[in-house]
Amino acid sequence: MKKELKQLYHRHKGRLGYRRLTLALRKTGTIINHKTVFRLLKSLGLRSLIRVRKYRSYKGGNRPGCRQCPGPELSL
Repeated sequence: MKKELKQLYHRHKGRLGYRRLTLALRKTGTIINHKTVFRLLKSLGLRSLIRVRKYRSYKGGNRPGCRQCPGPELSL
């Protein structure tokens, strides 16, 4: 079981977590619980990569109450 899990993990370059690995194992015909997969990954020292969210500072157009971008009613 550990061998199959390691192969799947490395095939997907460590991007799958225990939930998606459980589904992948079930597709191959192996009946296994997600808690068991989590425990096995922990014992093997394998952790999935977590994608870092990209910072986006843009909030959109004119917002009510925004002093930097006055609306038509505040223009001089």
